[in-house]
Amino acid sequence: MDEISRDIIRNCQNGSAECFANIVALYERPLFSFVYRLLTGSHREGYVEDAVQEIFLKAYKNIRGFRTERKTRFSNWLFTIARNHCLSLLRKRGIRTRSLDDEREKRGPMVDPRSRNPGQEALQKEMMEKMTTAVAQLPEGQKSAILLRHYECLSYEDIAQILDCSVGTVKSRIFRARENLMHLMEDYLSL
Repeated sequence: MDEISRDIIRNCQNGSAECFANIVALYERPLFSFVYRLLTGSHREGYVEDAVQEIFLKAYKNIRGFRTERKTRFSNWLFTIARNHCLSLLRKRGIRTRSLDDEREKRGPMVDPRSRNPGQEALQKEMMEKMTTAVAQLPEGQKSAILLRHYECLSYEDIAQILDCSVGTVKSRIFRARENLMHLMEDYLSL
């Protein structure tokens, strides 16, 4: 993931809304992806978009608290805000997790458009649905760690900073998440 320059951050800290637009442009898609996966239990149209806007608003209001002189990456700071906001939403609204079957049906299967094998396409679609459902069933700590590692491609060190834990804890959560996913998927994989 690209990192925003310290100069842009300093300008934002001095009140530049134009510079903050650069931050939004750079992080909007990865943040949306992360929030979407964490809030898989959302039923309301536009819920994820609203959450992402609220996260950016929180970041804008609190950007003066980000210390550019530290070695902390801005993206880690932003993803920490996002994770905490999502956890707060889940607690407040009592949203239960579910599969993303409805959204996948709207978009269609995620397959190689050059593929001509309908059986393979159906199998791939079913596998993605099962995996999405399985990830949604993971405990929150494991779910956050696995999403940040495998969907956002962050390093163990960055994940540790976002989750406010040690690198060893991150590795342990990812290991346990993989074990749990294998257990959740074993019926499907044994076919």
